[in-house]
Amino acid sequence: MLILNIFLTILGLFSLVYLESLLLALIGIKLSLIIFFFLFRKVDSKIFFIISFIVLLVFDVIYKLPLGSNVLIISIPLLLYLLISMFVSLDFGLVAFLVKTLIFWVYYIILLVLPNLFVVGRFGALAWDEVLRALLRAFLTTLGVFILDYILAGFRKRGNSSQIRLK
Repeated sequence: MLILNIFLTILGLFSLVYLESLLLALIGIKLSLIIFFFLFRKVDSKIFFIISFIVLLVFDVIYKLPLGSNVLIISIPLLLYLLISMFVSLDFGLVAFLVKTLIFWVYYIILLVLPNLFVVGRFGALAWDEVLRALLRAFLTTLGVFILDYILAGFRKRGNSSQIRLK
């Protein structure tokens, strides 16, 4: 059973890398970010952070960034998410949608600025069209997270969230 889990994890990692590259080339959104925030607090935190750390290191190698860059880049929006979630419920609703869009917008702006700092030694320049594209990507990413949450909620009973039902 353990070998099967390891095999499925490796297969899932290769699939994620492929789909991430495809979506990044087509519409500029990061599937790993959608999956990260979708699975956050839904999976055992120890396993979640170990697998996320490995996946982010793999993406560092693929995007030719110094090791740990993606961990640092995703930790800033995650800390912002945790800080805001102390005051506002970020499960469903318009406020949750707007806050997650803001958090993902911060992520995409950081993604434009920090990798250049890590590689060249100076911050990247931002133009208004890049900021607006980052906002569009943040909106699409938030939409992706909410669609996955809605699909998951469709499988759950209203009374008992630990039981899965099929329609």
